[in-house]
This record gives sequence, C-alpha cells and structure tokens, in this order.
Amino acid sequence: MKSHLDSRIAGLRLITLSLLAVLCLPACLMAQLDRGEVTGTVEDPSGAVVQKAVITLTNDDTTAKTATNSTGTGTYVFDDVIPGKYTIEAEAPGFEKYVVHGVVVHVQQVLNVDVHLAAGNVQTSVSVTAAAPLLQAENAQVGQTITNQAVNDLPLATRDWGSLAQLSAGVNTTATSSGGGGVTPDAGSSDSA
Repeated sequence: MKSHLDSRIAGLRLITLSLLAVLCLPACLMAQLDRGEVTGTVEDPSGAVVQKAVITLTNDDTTAKTATNSTGTGTYVFDDVIPGKYTIEAEAPGFEKYVVHGVVVHVQQVLNVDVHLAAGNVQTSVSVTAAAPLLQAENAQVGQTITNQAVNDLPLATRDWGSLAQLSAGVNTTATSSGGGGVTPDAGSSDSA
C-alpha cells in the first residue's frame, strides 16, 4: 500500500513540475522577442584580453545603468537589453576609462562592441562614438524597431499591432479569402477578381 502511495505522489510531482515548466517557458521566449543584446571583448593595446574589467551600459533616455565584469576570456554580455540608445563605459585598474557613445540597440539584434583599453591614468578617458554596422554577421535573425510616431502615422486598417510585422524585411502574408474586395485584418485593403 505504501509503494502505491509513493508512486502516486511521484506522479503528482512530475505533473506539477511539467505544468510549471509549460507555464514559465512562454515568459522566457517572450523576453527574447522585444529585446536585444550587447556583447564584446575587452582588450589591452597589445591585443591581450583584460579580465575583470567593469563594463557599464547606460540607457541614454532613462539613465538606467547595468554593470557586468569581463570574464576570464575578456568577453562581456548584456542580454535582454531594451531597444534604445546607450553609452558603454569600461574601466580596469591601470587603464584609461573607455567610453562609447551612441550605441543603438534594436529588437533581436546582437550588437558586438569591442573595448580597446589604453594603458594610462584611470582618470583619463578615451571617448568613441559608435557607428552603425553595415552587416550583422553574428546570426541570421532580422528584427526591427518601430517607433511610436511610426505607429501613429501609418494607415493601419484595423489598428492591429500584428499588422506592423509586415514592415520588416522578409515578412510575407497570404491573402485571405473574404469573398470579395475590402479590408482584410492583416493585409490592409485588397481587391478580388
């Protein structure tokens, strides 16, 4: 009788854990849809990696700051970054402070910003203005940030935010058969033959 009770308890635990996993998974996946990532490597003038450098990411609009340290391989990562304009600051003992202004993060973008520290006084800083990369070579993901102004100015027939996906490169919609011309929910106006 006791083994039967133990097996039922184990089964209930398995069901509970499975249910929790299913409920938590969409939250993790949803965070990846509207966020970007900033990563890079911290190097000294000779090209050697700098460990335990303090890298700070500051949102220029909200002044919210996030900090991390470079790893043993000199890399750093800021994931789940809200799209916007940022400033990156890097500091390490024995090196000048390195500042990059104008780093723009877009939706689903993995932005690589390498930090090149110069030996010198900590109170001296090197300031760099970021330039937009011509090609994102890290992955094949395509993401786009649509501003509030664009949403207000666009002629969306149904005011459905899902229709905004059609503004991104590579997005195709299939025509729905509505039995005649008129307004379709995801493709604007259409004409039928």
